[in-house]
Amino acid sequence: KGDVFSIGLGGVLFFSNDSGATWQQRQEPAYKEWHDIDFKSDSEVVFCARESLNDGFISSLSQSGMGGFSQYTTHAFAMTDIDFPTANIGYVSGYGAVYKTTDGGISWSFQSPKNDFFNGMCWYNALEGVVIGWEGSICKTSDGGATWNLIRNGNNPLLKKIRMKGIEKNSLGELIIVGDNGCVLKSIDRGEHWIELKNEISEDLEAVYFSNDLTFFAVGNDGAIFKFEL
Repeated sequence: KGDVFSIGLGGVLFFSNDSGATWQQRQEPAYKEWHDIDFKSDSEVVFCARESLNDGFISSLSQSGMGGFSQYTTHAFAMTDIDFPTANIGYVSGYGAVYKTTDGGISWSFQSPKNDFFNGMCWYNALEGVVIGWEGSICKTSDGGATWNLIRNGNNPLLKKIRMKGIEKNSLGELIIVGDNGCVLKSIDRGEHWIELKNEISEDLEAVYFSNDLTFFAVGNDGAIFKFEL
């Protein structure tokens, strides 16, 4: 439909209904450190935020009329990523926890992944997804969170320390993870196994985006943008 949302610190929100040609700015009453946003449906977007490691927030906004946040809810852990594969089934990741809802966000339950600051997630559908952590953990579920497989234990002192920040997939289902010190990991089997892509980048990488199946971009500190070809 051409609707685009952008969120940031202090409750700042930008909205465009023409694919980014023009933008409207508004200040939300919840002055939170909003971290991620996702379309729950064609008429509603959802947000997650953090205020401290033990304070997180979830809220939503109807696109019709830009009428304002619904009543936001407070939770006991910092939240950094929110994804709704369907209008009813959604997931949130953050400090030491992964959340799931099956009723569109009315209620949430904890998932089994723990012992990491889970910065990012990537979901193929409502059942299959991969979650990554700041300490280097990689967890995967194929049954909607009923069971989780610890692919990589970031707390294992025998493993190389990898600070993971962002994860994304292309249309082939291949996954890329980016992190500190130019770290780039790749999986071609939907997160079951990973290899590190060698490069000469030393900057910390925060997020990743595929422009096509063979090309992706990673963004880093101080506005740095890097282009990679698979």
